[in-house]
Amino acid sequence: MLEFSLQIYFFRQKINFLFCFLALFQFSSVTAQSEFPDVSDNVKAGTVIKHLTKFKAGDKFVDAECGYVIVPENRNIPNSNLIKVAFVRFKSKLSKSLPPVFFLGGGPGSETIQFARRNFMYFNISRWTAGDMIIFDQRGVGESLPNLTCHEYDFQHDKPYSRQEINQITSQIAVKCRERLVKQGIDLTGYNTCEIVEDIEALRIGLGYEKINLLSVSYGTLVAYMYIKKHESKVNCAIFDGFQSPYQPFFVHPAIYQKKLEQLAKLCANNSYCSEHVPDLMKTMKAVLANLAEHPVQLSIPNPQTGTLTSVGVSKAQAQYATYFAMGFRGGIEILPFAYQEALEGDYTKLAQLILQLPPFPSYQGMTASVVCSEGLPEKYAPIMKAEAGESVLEDIPVWMGAGDLCHFWGVPPVDSSFFEPVSSEVPVLFISGTLDPISPIENVLEIINDFPNERHLILEGGAHYDHFIVTPWTMWYSVKFFREHKLSSKTVRVTVDFK
Repeated sequence: MLEFSLQIYFFRQKINFLFCFLALFQFSSVTAQSEFPDVSDNVKAGTVIKHLTKFKAGDKFVDAECGYVIVPENRNIPNSNLIKVAFVRFKSKLSKSLPPVFFLGGGPGSETIQFARRNFMYFNISRWTAGDMIIFDQRGVGESLPNLTCHEYDFQHDKPYSRQEINQITSQIAVKCRERLVKQGIDLTGYNTCEIVEDIEALRIGLGYEKINLLSVSYGTLVAYMYIKKHESKVNCAIFDGFQSPYQPFFVHPAIYQKKLEQLAKLCANNSYCSEHVPDLMKTMKAVLANLAEHPVQLSIPNPQTGTLTSVGVSKAQAQYATYFAMGFRGGIEILPFAYQEALEGDYTKLAQLILQLPPFPSYQGMTASVVCSEGLPEKYAPIMKAEAGESVLEDIPVWMGAGDLCHFWGVPPVDSSFFEPVSSEVPVLFISGTLDPISPIENVLEIINDFPNERHLILEGGAHYDHFIVTPWTMWYSVKFFREHKLSSKTVRVTVDFK
């Protein structure tokens, strides 16, 4: 196992040198805003509209090729509406480039282009070490048009809400959003994983690539999995970081979530600082949630973004959802034991802070709703998960997550059963799994890993869902190395859980 030793020390020195070296090339000092070209209405499907421009990354600008690929909204319908999928290409700085890297972001519904603006360093390193880097916003999201964001969404955690109240409010929001999108002529059945797969293929052809590399994260791994299923001959190699299994779409077994929480409790018990302040994490969580079920809390705390005093409600449902979300992040994992212990002692500030940082519920994004409701098959999986609810302190929170009755009225049919047929491929694949990740647990990889004889599996001991290449330097190093050599020098790296 790779420990914090001289090997890590010299590795960090190499990384620091690499960052400093690439910083010399990273930014150009221009003042123009990044641009996506206007597209006339008479273009045909498959057309790529592109031009060189400046891409805003942080407070600087870099040369990039921005544009759209024009694709059908629903490829199963003749003469379907045409939509625009926005992309950005960072050209390789290598004299002899490798196959391009297509970055497939998470979600469903993540704004990948905006993500690249905030995390440009990795994408910049990739074009200096691995080849062209192509990022794109999933259809219906971000710079892609039309945008299916539900602007009606106004849910705030300004007071304690029960699960039933959250369901009712978010359902009402979703009804209004759906009505508006349908009136605009948007075909909600066209926003799914299979269509995104074909968007990638249209972009590959339009940009003139013979083969591509796939770098996928979370939901993006499901897209990559399906792309290999449909277009295996066009894939040079792929990285699945936090694998999303098609056999368990968008739901996580409460039993698995409980297992990860118990692993966290064991780490806390074995840490002198954490165990001193939190004697028994699982017992503490049960007591706090039981108390919140009877006595929800209302308080005002400084908003982490603005610093202004903000009213926050802490109910059992909100605390469970905050725990569900926090378990995906390094910072969340490290603060959860203390948040619950302080709540047990009467101070709910840390739990309230976690609630304030929760993402919007699924009713915020129409694209997310269409994918989850057509591929998640809640009518099939929800009863199974609910049957396990008694096995976890979070009960069946991984099932509903504020979606409420969304899928009952969203109006998209389930995908064909062929969607769930397994993939078997010779494509070299690197799986990356965090042992504390409950959202895309390592169990997902173990289900299908034998279907990829040329696989490598990098395990992040103590890793969370979002401990991927952007966050964890050694994971970034391994991903670049895999693109270049299809090799892996270690199977396990330790990620420190720093409870202090």
